[in-house]
Amino acid sequence: MTDGDVKLPTLLQSKLLTLPLKKPAVDAADDDGDNSTNASPNGDSPDFNQAPSVRSQASSSVYYTPKEAVIGEADGQIPSFEDHYQLKDRVLGSGAAGDVREAICRRTGRKVAVKTYAKDNMSEKALANMKCELDVHLSLSHPAIVKLEGVYETDTTVRVVMEQLQGGELFDRILELGRFSELQAAKTCLQILRVLAYLHGNRIVHRDIKPENIMYWDDKGDTVKLIDFGFACKRARDVPLTQKCGTMQYVAPEVLKGEPYDSKVDLWSLGNVTYIMLTGRPLYCGDERQILRNKKADKLHMSKQFRWCISDPAQDLVSKMLDMVPGDRITAYEAMSHAWFRRTIPNEQAAALAEARELCQVDELSDEEVKPATRVFKLSSQSHREFESEDPPPNPLTSWVYSILRDIGVNNE
Repeated sequence: MTDGDVKLPTLLQSKLLTLPLKKPAVDAADDDGDNSTNASPNGDSPDFNQAPSVRSQASSSVYYTPKEAVIGEADGQIPSFEDHYQLKDRVLGSGAAGDVREAICRRTGRKVAVKTYAKDNMSEKALANMKCELDVHLSLSHPAIVKLEGVYETDTTVRVVMEQLQGGELFDRILELGRFSELQAAKTCLQILRVLAYLHGNRIVHRDIKPENIMYWDDKGDTVKLIDFGFACKRARDVPLTQKCGTMQYVAPEVLKGEPYDSKVDLWSLGNVTYIMLTGRPLYCGDERQILRNKKADKLHMSKQFRWCISDPAQDLVSKMLDMVPGDRITAYEAMSHAWFRRTIPNEQAAALAEARELCQVDELSDEEVKPATRVFKLSSQSHREFESEDPPPNPLTSWVYSILRDIGVNNE
């Protein structure tokens, strides 16, 4: 590194400069007692006035990087987003914070995805939630998690730069195929289980596992990555979570009931997604009010197509992930050890288990009793996309089963 280069600190270093976000005033009326938006490792509320950053006096911007980086600038000033990237008009997706647009790295020509937050339009609580999301995401390093490459902040905007995934959402792939073969579903499910084992080993809960938040690396392959850490949190040791958040179709029942919960809510959501991959239809039908009633009543209806046309090992794993009793529900590591993967993708299973043993530590909650939460379902990730409730066309591998059902006059609901 030359004398003219500026070495940027990582977000995890202790001696850091100031992030220009207002520290939210905690009011008794606004404090819901939730412990689940905490991104700090020690279980204390994060200090928003001591966030890691480097400020450029010339551009009034702040630049973050998830790893140490060297920027060659003769004057020693931190470059702005525009110095590094050229923002394009192409919209890659839309979310609650606004559009995600394509940008080009000026140095390499590589395409990236950029999410822009307008700080003037955000409340102090929204700014704090964004800060927690970025803190969690920037602390992660896993090949199946979308890479967060940097964050550029000015007095008015925050630009979040991520790797661009070219293959589209799992949701669209399911619609395209009707439903997955067991081999395809097993490969996808195991990849997400590897991520969950990594997250849960670090006491991080995603809380919004759904087909829209699982994206393919490219159009041709079957490599997927987990995105959107808007509801992710790092829980304190031996302290359950209470915040009601997620997407109604995929959120675990105990969250909606106002019960304390742990990382196993992610397993329930993934079980729901795996069911959809195998059947091409949603686990729950109706509007959100009806789904809420069914989940609170512990109602779970598996279609006949799932019970009759899906192998016993696949049914067993999905049923264990969808167990309505959280204490009896399977963990991510236990799910990766399941016979379904041993039967369909043994090599991938062996690699996943080896990775989990090396990188992750099992960190389950203690059995001490906690007072259930009674707050309403306040944070909801709105999903405007739904799968058809009726059965999709049969998979060619199981079409003969449907022919037999039709011949004997059985209604396949």
